[in-house]
Amino acid sequence: MKTTVPGHSIEGEADHERASVRLDPNARVPLYHQIFLILRNRIFGGEVQPDVNVQVALDAKKRSAENQYEVITKLTIESKNKAGGETLFVLEL
Repeated sequence: MKTTVPGHSIEGEADHERASVRLDPNARVPLYHQIFLILRNRIFGGEVQPDVNVQVALDAKKRSAENQYEVITKLTIESKNKAGGETLFVLEL
């Protein structure tokens, strides 16, 4: 089965076709999946080489009750393209 996104194909395509990627909000494929397919194809095609940076910050406070602590965890995941340095995504929790 061949799955396609307007302007993009999972099975691969010529580089000049990849330059003009179009998202179709009216397609049966949801936008998030269209973006996933495009990014995946560019990674597997060597066009994008992701570099992932993960940062974790912990903050703990003792509560007034005995043996109770409040722990705050902040997680930041950032991915950049190794070749050009442009940000692919940032996730903060």
